[in-house]
Amino acid sequence: MSVRVTVRFPREKIVAALRQSAAAALNSGAVSMQGTMKNGLNSIPAWGSRGGGWPGKSTGGLAQSIRISPANETSLFAMAGTNERHGRFMQTGVRKRDKWLTVPVSKRARDMLLAAKSVTNIGGLVWIPGKPGTGGNLAKRLGNAKGTKPRFEVLFALKASVSARPWGTLAYRSGANAAVQSIRSTYAKEWNARVSSVASSILRGGA
Repeated sequence: MSVRVTVRFPREKIVAALRQSAAAALNSGAVSMQGTMKNGLNSIPAWGSRGGGWPGKSTGGLAQSIRISPANETSLFAMAGTNERHGRFMQTGVRKRDKWLTVPVSKRARDMLLAAKSVTNIGGLVWIPGKPGTGGNLAKRLGNAKGTKPRFEVLFALKASVSARPWGTLAYRSGANAAVQSIRSTYAKEWNARVSSVASSILRGGA
């Protein structure tokens, strides 16, 4: 006489556990990258950025716009980033087409532009020639005593291009290892928890 002992593996439950663990792991990596992006975008003062580096923090809007598109059991794909056009312009840089690019040169100029919505709505601007190959500057005339040379406050530079501040690339370079480590550790934790639950279900006969 013999007794046969076997286990019926719940394939659907195991596959589901694998996909759920993978989704949780990918989302943890996206959260890690989101943090790297936000930290970088908040790291440079408004007027301290240089081409090739992180953009300067002006209003903080770009950092606040960083969102996560999470993975789920049926779509194992997670992203961190922004839909703001400003983010794309910063990443790739901008070149003029038919008009010069109007670039604020100070916080006061930035605030004036934000309030007016367009440089054409700012009254009293005068054009001042600049170096050869540039579009010059837009300025406001300051009050001066009669008979003295007029003084101007330069507010905007007219440029042919603005160098890229490739924040997405910089975030990837500095945060990829941490994101991958987060994915690995989260996957191991999630999988161990789920496989234990499936195993317990099999032993109880509930599979």
